[in-house]
Amino acid sequence: MKNFNLTFGSKEILKQIIVAHPERQLKLLISLSDRENFMLCDFSGLPTIFKAGLSYQIIEQKFVWLEKSFYCFDYFKLNTIEQKEFQSLKRILLDNLNNYLLGQQSQHDFEFVIISSWQTLKDYHHWKNQRSFWETKTEFLNSQYTRVFKAI
Repeated sequence: MKNFNLTFGSKEILKQIIVAHPERQLKLLISLSDRENFMLCDFSGLPTIFKAGLSYQIIEQKFVWLEKSFYCFDYFKLNTIEQKEFQSLKRILLDNLNNYLLGQQSQHDFEFVIISSWQTLKDYHHWKNQRSFWETKTEFLNSQYTRVFKAI
């Protein structure tokens, strides 16, 4: 897999897409912060089928879909200088992650996402708190935000 695609919508519409494309590795997730917010992930590696969505090229991965996990999506933006700094910090950031995808948005190469899976949210928060450069006090990664989903 070299790329993955994401889109958002109502549960009904996203389920229609799943039925229309059984050949895809489509995964439906529900947001933990808003039970009316759903995401559909396409991990087939094929060109996107979504009319409105996000496409990412995979930079690094150690990923297997786990049905009963929490999926944390950490989005962040890096300018050209920060991207160079990120290359040296990437190993530290991904250290101790057992299941993750690091993607760079295809159309906006300054936008990144880390998708990681966790058995508990406590484990995720522990990992994130161990990485000081996530703190907003630093200039690096200060434009990041997180969304947490559960597979349905």
